[in-house]
Amino acid sequence: MEPLALVLSLLSLLTSASILLRGNQVLTRIPARYDDLRGLMVLVSQFAKSAGLNESEAYACRLAIDEACVNIIEHAYFSNQSGEIEVWLKAGPGVCEICLTDFGQPYNPQEMIPATRAIGLEHARPGGLGLHLINTMMDVVVYRPSPHGNSLLMVKRRTGA
Repeated sequence: MEPLALVLSLLSLLTSASILLRGNQVLTRIPARYDDLRGLMVLVSQFAKSAGLNESEAYACRLAIDEACVNIIEHAYFSNQSGEIEVWLKAGPGVCEICLTDFGQPYNPQEMIPATRAIGLEHARPGGLGLHLINTMMDVVVYRPSPHGNSLLMVKRRTGA
């Protein structure tokens, strides 16, 4: 990414959220709006890079966080633009950790119909593969609903780490 594009994307994120940065960790809250996801993708890319992940692994992190945020916007907040998403990122040697917390409607993962190869893409409902993608792309996925916020922890490890 061009340095100017990186600066503009980070500026976009900074203007819509407050950021607490501590070493290799960041904690921020962003509005639950599609427009605010672009800057978040840049931030995730930087954390994946600093964790030593390759481009394919960094892409998996971006795809997973994008899918998770879209699910939060559409299903936890029902596209109500007043919601927020708390984002915690941590980069360690060979590992990128992402935790998203929303304060909207929880969901029960046991009630979700798992995507299978048997149904085929032509029979999949639009938008119905997000959880499948997240679980496939990330090494660890843990969802915890709570009256104090619904948290989704996702971890991506460098190949061979």
